[in-house]
Amino acid sequence: MKIEKFKVSIIDNDILFGSLLKSDFEHQEEVEFENIFQDEKEFLNELRSGQLNVDVVIMELRLKSIPINEFMTVIKSEFPKLKVVILTSLYKESYIGSLFKMGVDAFLPKSISLSELKAAILEVRFNNFFITPEQFEIMKEQVSQKAPKPICNETDRLTERELEVLDLICQQNTTGSIADKLFITKRTVEGHRSNLLLKTGTKNTVGLVIWAMQNKIVDLDSYLVGINN
Repeated sequence: MKIEKFKVSIIDNDILFGSLLKSDFEHQEEVEFENIFQDEKEFLNELRSGQLNVDVVIMELRLKSIPINEFMTVIKSEFPKLKVVILTSLYKESYIGSLFKMGVDAFLPKSISLSELKAAILEVRFNNFFITPEQFEIMKEQVSQKAPKPICNETDRLTERELEVLDLICQQNTTGSIADKLFITKRTVEGHRSNLLLKTGTKNTVGLVIWAMQNKIVDLDSYLVGINN
């Protein structure tokens, strides 16, 4: 069976680290590396020129050419399918909630092992996001009390089917798994996901989880079961 490869780029001003990471992942049959960039502007220029086509970008948080909030705004508006994994030496628990709300798909310390990084990237690529149980508990505290709650307009209430899809998303089911459980097509699932993002005003799947958390729509215990399995 042929394994579907996905394309990854790195943004890190530590050239040695980027080269070592690239070398390590070149031995992984699922991954195809496209390029290493030293700053976000160079990366965005390549994307906008059409010369670069990637599925996942792994990037350091400390880069200074563009603030992370501005970078994520550009990514989510111009390249919404691109997954962003923050791999940083500046990992702080206090950043978790704000980064995920910006649209980051995973937030990881550089101290993790290669196998842990690979597992996280695979989750992001195929299941849309990666959050550890510990991060989820921290995020609950950060976003559930103080963050303003996004509220759907009266005419944009979620349908019963959308609520079913949202619940399964929060249990970290893949698009294929959701389709199988609800006896619908993958394209229909993606359509429901797009409607959920539009109605809730969120930027990505993690945003949907945060929205569901804030509005007490899903059973958080079920979600924790999903991310532990």
